[in-house]
Amino acid sequence: VNGNPIVTKYEYQNGIVQTKGRGILGFERKVAKCFVNNECVRTQVDEYEYNTMGRYCILLPSSVKVYYGNNQLIKEIKSTYKNFICNANTKVVTPLLVGSSEMEYDYDKQGCIRKNTIVKYDYRSDNGDDDSYDSFVQMIKIATGYTDDISVKNVHDCYYQEETTTEFNNDIDKWLINRPALIKNVVSSKDNPKIGSVETFVYGNNNK
Repeated sequence: VNGNPIVTKYEYQNGIVQTKGRGILGFERKVAKCFVNNECVRTQVDEYEYNTMGRYCILLPSSVKVYYGNNQLIKEIKSTYKNFICNANTKVVTPLLVGSSEMEYDYDKQGCIRKNTIVKYDYRSDNGDDDSYDSFVQMIKIATGYTDDISVKNVHDCYYQEETTTEFNNDIDKWLINRPALIKNVVSSKDNPKIGSVETFVYGNNNK
């Protein structure tokens, strides 16, 4: 900027190592500071957690905080996960993102929230179980809510939009008239000014 370099410095804290073969699993905290003309203009703090997978597995991103300068919070992202266990091998565990929230704060009014975006993800395993799967787990619904209230935690307690996906794995060659291979349904909340729903149908090819 104006002939001066932009410098980013990184700090890593609380490294976790599995000494029986897996090696470095990650760091619980990473800090990145961006400097312009030797002045810190942006700080990002990434935090990771091992509670979902256990201390001997790779760490998962749990939160991101972005600051203007050193201490004015302008954005905060939090993530939550759920494990699905493979029935063929119970040592195989798949962590899936089930919820996230992103809060954006006003640059001019410190601590004043501008927007809170809440996202909820729903999944369905191939065997219908809520905690395990045989071959795969499919995301079937995404609900996204928008509010300026920091206390709102439930996506359905604010303006929200849902997108539901339904897939059919039947052999469509056996159908005289093709059955939809995929249906997407997008619905808005009743209080949202954009009232209504949209359904998208995707058909497979039937050459017979």
